[in-house]
Amino acid sequence: MYGGAVQNPVRALAQLLGSMFNADGSVAVRGFYDRVRPITQADRDDILAYNYDEDEELKGGVGAVEAYGEEGFSSLERLWLRPTLEIVGFTGGHTGEGMKTIVPATAVAKLAARLVADQRPGEVVALLEAHIAAHHPPACNVTVREMGFAANPYSLDRASPVLATAAEVLREVLGAAPLHDRCGATIPALAAFQTLLGIDTVPFAFALPGDGPHAPDERVKLSMFHKGREAYVRLLHRLDGWGESGPGGPAEDRSEL
Repeated sequence: MYGGAVQNPVRALAQLLGSMFNADGSVAVRGFYDRVRPITQADRDDILAYNYDEDEELKGGVGAVEAYGEEGFSSLERLWLRPTLEIVGFTGGHTGEGMKTIVPATAVAKLAARLVADQRPGEVVALLEAHIAAHHPPACNVTVREMGFAANPYSLDRASPVLATAAEVLREVLGAAPLHDRCGATIPALAAFQTLLGIDTVPFAFALPGDGPHAPDERVKLSMFHKGREAYVRLLHRLDGWGESGPGGPAEDRSEL
């Protein structure tokens, strides 16, 4: 009855969301990349060493049609070193079975940003609010509400002694030098330990790519469980030896092994 005479919230929200992204896959929010560190040659060397297979990981792993993202960067550069802004939810109007010729009263979108080193959640929220104010669709009201969860990004310096010690232990237990990688997943405690306590934390886990983390059929292979047990004993003994002999110093008692 009122189509064409009032703003359609779903269309208005779709237009607003579209304004946040450029055709090249980058985020169009002004200032979004200001704090992002340049990719170094050491970063690129880590990526080359990882021997990442886009077809296997993206097409076979998650069913993607093809790799897609910010132009000028490889998939691992995007996953490890570039921030993202994602639309993780969108509702409005009649979404049940059948058809209803209505003008929706409201529309809702949920956004999430994966941040990288040096970016801060509060600053990114402020940038998004400024973008929304500058691109406010006509003839409608827009309300922005934080969902109550934010975490600072965490990055560990390659020169960290605890990282070197963990790598040494993995080499002893697994018989090969470990690769350095990064991850786009969120573990808020890591940044909190670094910021509040001034300590570095090394994720030290033994899951394999096919173990299905967080899935209903998640598993841990017994062989990796036993290797993980040995590695943790070695690592804790090695770190305990720091008190007298410094980082990486040997510890005598390894009876748990």
